[in-house]
This record gives sequence, structure tokens and C-alpha cells, in this order.
Amino acid sequence: MANFNKLFHEEVRRLARKEVKEAVAALKSENTRLRKTLSQVKQRLDELERTHRRKSGNGSVNGAASSDAASESRPRITGKTVRLLRERLKLTQAEFGKLLGVSGQSVYQWERRDGKLRLRHATIRAYLAAKQLGVREARKHVDENP
Repeated sequence: MANFNKLFHEEVRRLARKEVKEAVAALKSENTRLRKTLSQVKQRLDELERTHRRKSGNGSVNGAASSDAASESRPRITGKTVRLLRERLKLTQAEFGKLLGVSGQSVYQWERRDGKLRLRHATIRAYLAAKQLGVREARKHVDENP
């Protein structure tokens, strides 16, 4: 009887896996179709925005377009980009903070945060300057400034 139960359970599992696989296959194809459609919609939106910008002449016609242009000129600095730059320069959080003129604790908190960081203008300028540095130059700046 134990052998029958074992075989029965294995057969039920096999059939269940088969049904789940068929159901998931249908969902995968639908997901692929929706992703393709989304991509096409995004491309069309970009095209329409470009056309609209050309027609409105630099976006100065309304306030919303000019604020979008201003936000595009600001760099997007996130916790992830801060960590990647710090690692590229081979600096500790404290050393990187010294390079930017902030504390190591600030760098630690930035790296843990999701999304765009709201930094002071002086810190943004220092970050952008640090992006231009190489490993040796960054090390030299940190060692020179106590």
C-alpha cells in the first residue's frame, strides 16, 4: 500500500507541474507581448516630445517645459552612484567624505539611501570634480587635505 501511495503522489506532482508549466507559458508570452507594446509606446512618446519641443521652440513657451529642462541639466546623484564612484576611486567612506568636504557618516547614509539624493550645491560641485579624478589624483587630494 505504501508503494501505491508513493506512486500516486509522484503522479499527482508530475501532473501538477505540467499544468503549472502550461499556465506559466501562457503568462510569459503575454508578458513578452506587453513589454513589446510598452516599448513601442515609450518610443512614440519620445518622438512626440521631440516634435513638441521643436514646435514650441526650446520649451520656453510654458513653465513646465522650462522646469523640465532645468532638471535635466542637474546631475542625477544616487546612493548607488556615490558608492560606485567611491569604489572606483578606491577610497573608504571617510576618505571620500574628506574629498567632498563632508563627513564619512554622510557618505555612509547616502550610500544606504534609495533614489536621487538632495545635496548642497557645494557638495554637488565637489562630487562632479571627483568624477573627473583618477585613483592616484583622488588619493593625493585626500592625503594633502588633513
